[in-house]
Amino acid sequence: ALRGPDAENAVIGLGDAGRGVLGLLSALREPGIAPRGFYIELESSRVRDAGEKTVQILLDAAGEGESSGVPRYGDLLRAAYRAAAGVDKPPALLAENLLASPDSRVTVHVIAGLEDPWVAVISDLLLDLRSFLGRGTRGRVVLHLVTRPSPRVKGSFRAAMEDLERTRPFDEAFIVCASEEVLARKVLELILLTIRAPELLLHHGIGPRGGGVFELRGRPRS
Repeated sequence: ALRGPDAENAVIGLGDAGRGVLGLLSALREPGIAPRGFYIELESSRVRDAGEKTVQILLDAAGEGESSGVPRYGDLLRAAYRAAAGVDKPPALLAENLLASPDSRVTVHVIAGLEDPWVAVISDLLLDLRSFLGRGTRGRVVLHLVTRPSPRVKGSFRAAMEDLERTRPFDEAFIVCASEEVLARKVLELILLTIRAPELLLHHGIGPRGGGVFELRGRPRS
């Protein structure tokens, strides 16, 4: 079900981690293998370059701080996303561009930093994508959480991770650990590898699936 002439791939980036991967993806020159890129960002006066081939989804932060006091940045991001998203589907511009036709299938890769305020948005985004893709009938959702080696996840970041672990609003999830200099490249290599060999995303075992270690060495082969 992951192959076929209508099989497609898309990459959605959040925060600095997502922008770094999308920048490399935009510069990729491999016809027939490069997935489409989308960058979700809060609208502001500062332009963030995510690559010329990347579609930018801008969220309006105006009027989202109605609660008493100053909201946490993660809460502001989540409120801005919810204001832009539809009922059980992602923001309109993203939804319009995800599926080329009603019969197509798409594997959506979502990228975010493990210690980034955008983790507050991940659960809502994944649930909307899963619902929009018919809970597996029109596509699948793969989460990539990226981090430096040996992170110490605390506070709201830890709460967000525990919520993801409990609800599992994705078909597959990876935690990619690497030094900052090579992290974006490692994530992109993993995504391209799953496009070339989609069997990596299939669960062949019986019973509950545990975690594992998947190590990238060198460049993936076609």
